[in-house]
Amino acid sequence: MIKVYMDWNVMAQLKNDSHQELKEILSNKNQFLILYSTAHIGDILSSSDGSEKRQKYIDSDLEYISRMTDDRCIFIEGEKVVVDYYSPKELFEQRISGIHLLSDLATKGLFSIFEGMDIPQEVIHSFNDRMKSMSVESIFTDTVNAPEKTEHIEKFFPGLKENPTFEGLITGFIRMIQGLNENESYKDLRQTVQSGLKIKRDKIFDSKAPFEIINKAYEKAGIERSDQLKNSKQGPAWYNQICNEYIQLDMHGYQEDNINTKKGRKETFKNTTEDAFHCAFATGSNFYITNDHKTYNKTRKIYEKLALQTAVMKPDEFVKHFKDYLDIENDAANFYLINEVIKTSKFYEEDMNDSKLRIYPIPYFLFNFFNKVMVIVNNHEEIDSIILSRTNPTYNFLLPIEISTLITRLITIFGIDQEGLGELNKVELDDKEWKERVWVQENARWTLRRLNGHFQLYFTF
Repeated sequence: MIKVYMDWNVMAQLKNDSHQELKEILSNKNQFLILYSTAHIGDILSSSDGSEKRQKYIDSDLEYISRMTDDRCIFIEGEKVVVDYYSPKELFEQRISGIHLLSDLATKGLFSIFEGMDIPQEVIHSFNDRMKSMSVESIFTDTVNAPEKTEHIEKFFPGLKENPTFEGLITGFIRMIQGLNENESYKDLRQTVQSGLKIKRDKIFDSKAPFEIINKAYEKAGIERSDQLKNSKQGPAWYNQICNEYIQLDMHGYQEDNINTKKGRKETFKNTTEDAFHCAFATGSNFYITNDHKTYNKTRKIYEKLALQTAVMKPDEFVKHFKDYLDIENDAANFYLINEVIKTSKFYEEDMNDSKLRIYPIPYFLFNFFNKVMVIVNNHEEIDSIILSRTNPTYNFLLPIEISTLITRLITIFGIDQEGLGELNKVELDDKEWKERVWVQENARWTLRRLNGHFQLYFTF
């Protein structure tokens, strides 16, 4: 199966009957596996106003995601990114609870988290006093008392000047996050960063080399900048790096997002972070479809820099790509394409003991699974065997349905395998030694094998 990830903008347009060709193409659930993520829930959450009328629209959106993806969700679990079945409605309700908690922390203070807990008040008061006694004056007093810098501190850490303690710092930080997500604070922060580094927004906005401009600005300012993030307990390093790269591009002015809360749809830093999450989550799929021009450009720059394998396309580009390469009409066409690839396509070659391995990267997905053809050629330039393999997305998540759908298709073509194993039993994938499927037809032998977790289809004469 071909994994496709779309941002919420495209999904919402499909729901409202735009992009009819794309909608029809993706309705083939034997060919395409569509994932959603917690970032989609964040996008929908931004439209919530607490009203019953609005909630009906939101419920309709969540139900559409559920139908389109069959509840297959990609999300963070500790230090991992995983794919599992998760109801969009359930995730939405969890996010609502999180917003209420953040609001309480910002308005009532850090110790509102203890409300309703069965903890003796003496313990809470003792902890409260301890936190308030941890002064950060030695770090912030000079800055706070400097008239030219007080305004910036108050913007980014509201209330810290009046309460220069560890509690004040944490509460100020929470208020800052809330401000970035709910008002136009991010615009001020972004302007501060760009002016501090002397980056001209008009120069970087459409630049072909934005990372080069950013790095030179840091070098000129004498600031060491690292692309590597410290270890995080929330998501793997690669996920955090992609999100960081996305936000860094926007913050420094490349294809920067609009920030506006005065009219129409509220646009804040939250929109940018959700787009960054989409950019990271999409790397587990073969295609990422977005209709947002700025998201499209930022994502392409990041994938190019990090050499990521996911193709970024707009809806019309994906439709064209489908017609050119993915719309393989029947099973016979797969065999024809294998032959044509070997005859006409370019390859790169590796020497083996007494033969050569020729590798043909292809834009097709043969049998909706394989996108690489490998040929073993002997010293007489004769083909000994053909191997169908695939180049996976950089951060691949192999789901049982991908293999079960492939095996079902091969059974449709070749019949039941030689050992009579038939359809995939999901328990099989847990076995260290996966039992291969073999089909023999006249002078040809087809073998589906799993090597180091990768499934390949071998054809020998």
